[in-house]
Amino acid sequence: MASGILGVTPLTGVVTPFLSYGGSAMVANFCALGMLTAIRADRHPSGDLEPFRVPVMWLGSSLASVALVLLAVAVNVQMVHADDYIIRAHLGIQADGGQRFEYNPRVLDIVRLIPRGTIYDRGGVPLATDDPSVIADARQTYATLGVSVDDTCPMPGERCYPLGGAAFHLLGDARTRVNWTAANSSYIERDAERELRGFDDHAEVVHTTDSAGRSMLTIRRDYRDLLPALRHRYDPASAAWARFQQPHDVHLTVDANLQLRVAGIVAAYAQKSAGKAAAVVLDPDSGELLASVSYPWPDASTSKAPASAPSALRRGELAVVRSESANDALLDRARYGSCPPGSTFKLVTASAALRQHVDPRRTTFTCARLPDGRVGAKINGWNRPVRDDVMDANPHGTIDVHGGFVHSCNAFFAQLAVRLGSRALLDTAESTGDCADAGSRRCGACAPDASADRLRPGRCRRDASEAGARVGRRRVERRAARHSLRAG
Repeated sequence: MASGILGVTPLTGVVTPFLSYGGSAMVANFCALGMLTAIRADRHPSGDLEPFRVPVMWLGSSLASVALVLLAVAVNVQMVHADDYIIRAHLGIQADGGQRFEYNPRVLDIVRLIPRGTIYDRGGVPLATDDPSVIADARQTYATLGVSVDDTCPMPGERCYPLGGAAFHLLGDARTRVNWTAANSSYIERDAERELRGFDDHAEVVHTTDSAGRSMLTIRRDYRDLLPALRHRYDPASAAWARFQQPHDVHLTVDANLQLRVAGIVAAYAQKSAGKAAAVVLDPDSGELLASVSYPWPDASTSKAPASAPSALRRGELAVVRSESANDALLDRARYGSCPPGSTFKLVTASAALRQHVDPRRTTFTCARLPDGRVGAKINGWNRPVRDDVMDANPHGTIDVHGGFVHSCNAFFAQLAVRLGSRALLDTAESTGDCADAGSRRCGACAPDASADRLRPGRCRRDASEAGARVGRRRVERRAARHSLRAG
């Protein structure tokens, strides 16, 4: 048993007499006990034991050697490399057939005892907390916003999310860990785990196999940072333990009131369209994120919506899209949803105009009816006209940049791009991080690591001009947050 506990021999099949569960083992133990009792009760003189003296001596020496080896292993485990062994993860097969790491229960107890910090918005309003006093102090603030803390946080002692689903894609849910491992998510609760808990578990993804031999991923953690707290767990007054009891709060630039209002608008819009929507609000002066909402989010049974939201928002309608996978249904469209390949480059074109001191508000272009009946404009030097959307039945007329954005007019931005020239477009695209998308991939002149000075006009003039003439339909995919930052 000692060798099994120390990991020298496997524990499988090794039983503790009269304690381990099993009928056959119990019968064998009683039989052995009966044999020893019978030998002890025999009063006849013992026979000649001389033939057994040497074998018994060798057996005793062997057992003593094994005991010394086990003692050396115990010293190594308990003293020399005690820290390494106490945090060592064990990879074992779980009930569902998958292999996952297990850890020392004493270490996990320490993890559970360490309080999780509070997440505050820009004004000090708690967005997520375990502290009842924090919720009590914010009760009136949320009542002013139309949120009942008693409804959104009904379980005392459980982590509280007053905004519920309205902030799910921003914060995540540390209680249920819904969609926690999705690659298309950026939850503050998960990504700021180190700051909120006051230690780093050095989590890393490990490739392994399940019981059927199929490849799978699992997470391995290293709790080395908790060793001081583990050593002093019975001494609450020690500095090592007190360090983990201090608050580890995180402050965001998000505004709780604005986050709530935007969530209501997004949810209402989603119900009138395809059931999906997203919105990002940035401070145009500082670029700070003020609100980020993506719909749908988990329904009211897992993340309750605020009472001030629209009725559909409170009921959780459309919150889970049954026809999609969980990852697609809970996609953070505000930060990970790609925009379709049309119209996104128009922002770069407008930015290039500002960089060239061309006031797009005073610069107008005409969007007219084309000979084929479509709406658009003929670009000098090009055989093919620039066409607007097939659903645009009427020409947009002579418009400025405001009208260009309102109508998403390809003709306006194509003519503006030609006036600016390809160099201005490529320089602006590079400065905004869209270089690989803006330049022509066919000539390779605008690779992500290329600079505008290394462009070869002679080689890429035609392709760059095409990028300028057809900016309304460039093949660009960018995320909503990135475009909002650029627009701000």
